[in-house]
Amino acid sequence: MQRKVVHEHTIKIPRVVTVGIYAVAIALGANAIKPILSANPAFAELNPQDTIKVRLVDAQGLSVGTPYGPFIVANQ
Repeated sequence: MQRKVVHEHTIKIPRVVTVGIYAVAIALGANAIKPILSANPAFAELNPQDTIKVRLVDAQGLSVGTPYGPFIVANQ
């Protein structure tokens, strides 16, 4: 019968290195989440003389008529 010898070694990393690794991990995580949480204004480049066309649709994507037709134009 043979005995199996298992050697275990623990390596101690200095606290400064551990803190640095955590700092890099948090920075990478923050950069990955930032695009998800940031929201750009929808009409940031809209000027007062610009017009917006809005088409009203129902749940199936079919045009819904309005008193002004299928389209509403702002700033007429």
